[in-house]
Amino acid sequence: QPFKSKWIFDLELILRVRNQVGIEKCNEIFYELPLNEWNEIGGSKIKFTDFLKIPNELIKINRHYN
Repeated sequence: QPFKSKWIFDLELILRVRNQVGIEKCNEIFYELPLNEWNEIGGSKIKFTDFLKIPNELIKINRHYN
């Protein structure tokens, strides 16, 4: 299925898995690995206006997957 959001597809992947296997199983299969270092690379394709769209994107994702 196509993603509902252009930029927050990683959250959509997690919610798709959660809806298929359940939240308890997600706690077993997902692991959050913190970064030791962040290297900023210029030339990002994300514009400032894209950040303004994020709350609406989160609402769309929430409505679809919950």
